[in-house]
Amino acid sequence: NRLHINTHQFVNTNTKVQIIELSGRIIAKKLYTEIDDTFIYDTSALNAGIYFMTLSFDNGINQTFKFIKQ
Repeated sequence: NRLHINTHQFVNTNTKVQIIELSGRIIAKKLYTEIDDTFIYDTSALNAGIYFMTLSFDNGINQTFKFIKQ
């Protein structure tokens, strides 16, 4: 029930995280401040299914990843 994210390129930067359902609806948002190179997102509140996680960094870079919650 935890998703480990490695952001070694963006240490000590604010990171906005959005969890998006397959339908495109944003179901969660969280701001991580001054994180180390890895952070953990708790997925226990999510139902089983396919999701996307978008990471938005202070420098304007966005990265999106697909994950499956079982």
